[in-house]
Amino acid sequence: MKITPIEIRQKTFEKNFRGYDKEEVQAFLLMLSQEWEDMIEELRRYKLKLENAEKELQRIREVEDSLFKTLKTAEDTGSTLIEQAKKAADLKIKEAQIQAEKILNDARAQARSIVGRAEERARQLRQETLAELKQMEAEYRALENHRDNLILEMKTLLNSMQEKLLRAEEKKGTAKERIAARLSEMENTLEEQRQRMESKAKTYDEKPNEIDPSSFTLSDEDDVSEKNHKKNPPASFFDEI
Repeated sequence: MKITPIEIRQKTFEKNFRGYDKEEVQAFLLMLSQEWEDMIEELRRYKLKLENAEKELQRIREVEDSLFKTLKTAEDTGSTLIEQAKKAADLKIKEAQIQAEKILNDARAQARSIVGRAEERARQLRQETLAELKQMEAEYRALENHRDNLILEMKTLLNSMQEKLLRAEEKKGTAKERIAARLSEMENTLEEQRQRMESKAKTYDEKPNEIDPSSFTLSDEDDVSEKNHKKNPPASFFDEI
């Protein structure tokens, strides 16, 4: 049974002999009703707070449930995303491995091709080099033979020139002797003619009327010698050579 403050205020008691003081009872009941009323008001406030708290708690619980659901969804989604990302990463890794293997195989094949071509080219170059060396050796030997032939020809020509020079020197000595003899002979002839002319000139100076001017011509001997000289001139030095 609920007791209200009004009931407390209006409560009456039967009077007995030697009972309680009415005023004190009334004062106590009034104070009690006031305290009761305050307690009811406080209780009401507490109940209101409690209701608000319960509502807030309910709202918090709903938010918590929503957050939990969201978190659960996020976890599920995250797990799904992680799984999907993992699968995608594995796929990418596998594709990258396949691509890398393909690139590696292509590189190996290309390297083998390049090495093969390089070896073939090296073999060709080696053969060409050997052929060129053989050709150069043959040309060198031909040049050596040509050089030897030229040296032999030069030696032969030099010997021939030396022989010709020796013969020329010998003929030169003979020609000089002939020229010297001829010059001496001409000088003697000229001296004789000079003396003869001087003698005739002296006679002409002394007896001009007795000298015939035609006598100043060459004598018969001199004339014959001069004609022979013109007809058969002496051989020159170069003719002698």
